[in-house]
Amino acid sequence: MPPWLAQWAFAGLVTVVMWLIARTMMGIDKNQAEMFSRLQQVEKDLYLLKGEHQACPGRRGNNGN
Repeated sequence: MPPWLAQWAFAGLVTVVMWLIARTMMGIDKNQAEMFSRLQQVEKDLYLLKGEHQACPGRRGNNGN
């Protein structure tokens, strides 16, 4: 095998691996953004529920805390 063919084969392999890494990182970034968005919504819902719970003292074990 000529040396230049081995160099091109190695460069092609490195290119494919780098492309796969970049694609994986973009997928991870997208998933993290979606997860963060969902977590923010859960946090808002939790604080809303806590506020509603505290606004109704004396209901079923709520002592105003």
